[in-house]
Amino acid sequence: LYTDDVQARLVARKLEIRGRRADDLIWQIALTKAVAVAVNPLMLADMVGGLAVDVGLVISLSKLYGLPMTQQEALKLLRTIAIATGSLSISELLITLGLSSLKSILGTAGLATGGLSMAPYFSVALTQAAVAGFATYAIGQVTRTYLVNGAHWGAQGPKTVIANIVNALDEKSIMARLKHDLKQKLGRD
Repeated sequence: LYTDDVQARLVARKLEIRGRRADDLIWQIALTKAVAVAVNPLMLADMVGGLAVDVGLVISLSKLYGLPMTQQEALKLLRTIAIATGSLSISELLITLGLSSLKSILGTAGLATGGLSMAPYFSVALTQAAVAGFATYAIGQVTRTYLVNGAHWGAQGPKTVIANIVNALDEKSIMARLKHDLKQKLGRD
């Protein structure tokens, strides 16, 4: 009985440590994506680079949880997440396209005006970056839950599990933290 108790405590402690490492990894990758989106003026690069970052996040989390995935398996999981989130994915895409276009226009105008349009550029870039970072954060939390459950969605299926996770996220506080951390990283306190 004592050995079983010790074993249970060790497993619980290991899961707690792994959970903290996963949280740190998810945050760092979400912030990295946000910084990349903020400083990149090219729309296509934002989208392609963002997908690459998300695939890297899924693969990194799978290694952390001892369930390694290939790039194709990670893409398949991301496709499942995108389909299950539906409106969130479409909203992120539309926001990314709109803000990226505006950011490109302001960046070009910045060259023509000698930098006068850079304040609005930074504001747009910060918002677009926070949206991209939040999406990656959500993907990380969904992936983590999937992996914790042994790479299964359970009886509820992916749509319900993903909706529950996304609905439980505090979007305002996550976006506020992303914006704060972005400002610090970009030297705009």
